[in-house]
Amino acid sequence: MSESPVAIVTGGAQGLGAAICIELLKTGYKVCIADVQEVKAKEFLKEQQPVYGKENIITSFCDVTKESDFKEVFDLTLKTFHRVDVLVNNAGILNEHEPQKVTDVNLVGTIYGCRMAFKYMGRSNGGNGGFVINTASLAGKKLNPWVGCNDTSMLQPYL
Repeated sequence: MSESPVAIVTGGAQGLGAAICIELLKTGYKVCIADVQEVKAKEFLKEQQPVYGKENIITSFCDVTKESDFKEVFDLTLKTFHRVDVLVNNAGILNEHEPQKVTDVNLVGTIYGCRMAFKYMGRSNGGNGGFVINTASLAGKKLNPWVGCNDTSMLQPYL
């Protein structure tokens, strides 16, 4: 059984998500990179495994707009590491031409992640407790005419 804490990071294959994964690995966490971009996730995995060990990092496909994908991520993480201590809801997009997709990823995806974390990590459900971290953009606090529909979805942590 894993004694190290375990984190799932959505959108963990690149950018801020990848940086979060690396920092978690540096501090002794085992990490599951949950990302819709399978190729980038596998490339990131191959880069990081030699540094942090194959036994400490895995990847799982996750479209955050599908609750069933979150279930698969949690199931794989528990099967591999025997626990989940942290969920970082980091996946997010910016696309002024697809407002519904932005809302689905940035807001609904966060809700699905929280719901699944409470189910798997919640003490009332037999879990060990843990933490959920939801990343957001400052665009949610100050409206920007160039961002448009994204402002509302970026407000989710403040609601």
